Amino acid sequence: MQVNHINRLSKYLLATLLLFGAGIQTSQANRFTPYKVDMVRTDPQKPIRKSTILSNIRKKFPGRILWIREDGSRGPDCHVVKSMGYDGELRIIEVACE
Repeated sequence: MQVNHINRLSKYLLATLLLFGAGIQTSQANRFTPYKVDMVRTDPQKPIRKSTILSNIRKKFPGRILWIREDGSRGPDCHVVKSMGYDGELRIIEVACE
């Protein structure tokens, strides 16, 4: 009878530890800090062009660019770029964002 009780208790502790450990891993994965690249307008009247952003990103982070999106909520020239480096790293790069 005592062995059965210890067996149930050990299963309960193991399940609790596994769930707790999974929660820690998930919370750490959500704390992702994207790369940031500062760019300024060469002409104050004209916005930064996407081709200029892409050429600077390709120089700093060689690899394949997956997409580029404007994000006007964080600045007039803010763009978010997602790229896959030749080293296999997936990068989310914020360009000219406040």
